[in-house]
Amino acid sequence: MIFAPERMIRMDVLALCGDVEKLTKVIAQEGSVHVMERELPRDLEHSGDAPSSPSLRGELNRLSNLAAVHLQQLNLTPVESVDEAQDAFRDDAMEETLAAGDKALKALGKVVDKHFRQQDVVEAEITCLNEISEQMNLLNDNGLTFLDLKEFKHFYAGCGTIARGHVARLKALVAEEPCALTTRPVSGRGSAFLLIGELDQRDHYEALVKDAGAHALQPPERFVGSFEDGLEQIEIELWMKRDELAELMQKRDRSQATWHETLSEWTARLRMLTLLDDAVSRFGSDGMVTLISGFVPVSRKTALVRRLEKAAKGLYFARFGVAEPTHDVPTPTRLRNWRLLRPFELFVKTYGLPGYNDVDPTPFVAVSFLLMFGMMFGDVGHGLVLAAIGAGIAFLPYQIFSTMRDLGRILLMAGLSGTFFGFLFGSVFGVEEDAVLSDLWMRPSHPENLSTFLVAALGLGVVVLSTGIILNIVQALRQRNIRKALIGQWSAASLVFFWGLLLLFGLRVTGNPFAAVPAVLLAAILSIPLLLIVGGQITFYFLDCCRHGELGEGEEEEQEELATILFEPVEIVMNLFTNLVSFLRVAAFGLAHAALTMAVFVVNDMVDVPGASILSLPMEHLLIIVMEGLIVTIQCLRLEYYEFFSKFFTANGVPYTPLVIRRESGAE
Repeated sequence: MIFAPERMIRMDVLALCGDVEKLTKVIAQEGSVHVMERELPRDLEHSGDAPSSPSLRGELNRLSNLAAVHLQQLNLTPVESVDEAQDAFRDDAMEETLAAGDKALKALGKVVDKHFRQQDVVEAEITCLNEISEQMNLLNDNGLTFLDLKEFKHFYAGCGTIARGHVARLKALVAEEPCALTTRPVSGRGSAFLLIGELDQRDHYEALVKDAGAHALQPPERFVGSFEDGLEQIEIELWMKRDELAELMQKRDRSQATWHETLSEWTARLRMLTLLDDAVSRFGSDGMVTLISGFVPVSRKTALVRRLEKAAKGLYFARFGVAEPTHDVPTPTRLRNWRLLRPFELFVKTYGLPGYNDVDPTPFVAVSFLLMFGMMFGDVGHGLVLAAIGAGIAFLPYQIFSTMRDLGRILLMAGLSGTFFGFLFGSVFGVEEDAVLSDLWMRPSHPENLSTFLVAALGLGVVVLSTGIILNIVQALRQRNIRKALIGQWSAASLVFFWGLLLLFGLRVTGNPFAAVPAVLLAAILSIPLLLIVGGQITFYFLDCCRHGELGEGEEEEQEELATILFEPVEIVMNLFTNLVSFLRVAAFGLAHAALTMAVFVVNDMVDVPGASILSLPMEHLLIIVMEGLIVTIQCLRLEYYEFFSKFFTANGVPYTPLVIRRESGAE
């Protein structure tokens, strides 16, 4: 429906608790039901004791965290596995799926943990061999071997590895000791050290080494020999360990694709089961009977009923009725516009979502935005370039660019609007000459057309403001609020005042004899709608107080309310005046766009360099297109949000979020 969110149907489904899981899966696969939380009515509650359904949320969270840990351990991100997950979602019961998931993830975890344990062991052995190798080189630099250290009888000799950041601390600790210390950097973050001192201070030296964070290990016997033999043995073992590590990494690479697929599939399954469990937790149930309540768009009801009948016939009782929004159960809002206008829903949703019984301003936003944009960006060349940029963005290939594609479609239409007004203004890349392109309406940059352009901008403002007030009246009538529609701030009375003021102003400007009546009489005539607003609201206020027995109870509150009502005519007049004048920015920025392009030509004429304009002009025009396009868009949205939306838009809608197992393809 144009200017209104899509109509919703209230759905209530009764089923036995044992069939709820199957029904919920069918509803989720259809992807059209906005589930709401609701208690089971008392007349449907089972009188006897009924077993309560166990919550599976704890197990779901545990398995989801386990899958996430394995993915992080393998430095992987889950890929989309919707098809496989949907098959399992449809065919398997939740408890069976969780049991299978627990078994699969535990088995995978054992394999992954075993691999990393083996990898850690091999890497630790390689690190140890490298440290021993550096220690041997340090000893060799000082004319010693491990065998020499072992045969020391009158000296303490400690050889080991210390972190490079702790070398200074070790040197400081032994600075005053009768000993010798030398170090050699090891590949990585360590350093080999050799400490030789008095034998009777052995315990003291070992305590100092330990305090500095170093460790001195006894080398294996196979390395205690000549320097050449020990180094050769280390190289052999390093080669073997590196080969073993390479085999482990190759094995991991071969298995990682399978691990990735398994983890991605279970991540998708668990995500869907969490969605299902969350939906089931919102259903009203007494342990025997469950009530599934929600809202279905009118356009999707037939498909939902067909799927329920096909997959779960005889397992439920369904009742469909007209959706009536209440304070406790608000009806969700689903915007549904023509395909051409749908991208402009982005602008509406950025400001807020209209309520279910409110007006959807998307069609008018689309028309008014394009008109204002075209008037401010009227140039054939610039418009075509902007349309080309928008077309490129609109056809971006990947799903993640869906929002960008909508923005691209808006730019495409905005560029075409600028092109259309460019023909009306006779402007091509700032060139306004009949020899290039004749104007079909006028050239705004010419002084004789300035007043016409300003009047056109104000005329557009009158249309926008009037439409905003009319939409507020329609919205109030749809909400059955006659008082708001007739004597509210933006009601029929304020619209009559606005049009009457414009009519009298137009008659006076054109010199019509009717406008020659005294100003006092004109003011009296114009004040009638405002007096109706004030008098009507005061009357209804006192009637409401008398009806509820609150008259005279809160004197201060009554005074504040009456002051607000009495000030409302002033607010209406001020708002209408400032809002209307604000539309002069349409003409101002239209003139600024023309002036900026003229300035480009003036600057290029001042540059006396052959061929300079050929290189600079395209870049300068591209800068104008990007900069002016951004500024004009901001100004258009400002007029939409502050001048137009302020008349009727409340932004109190509840988003339509159907229960659906698809991630992107099923998104509404």
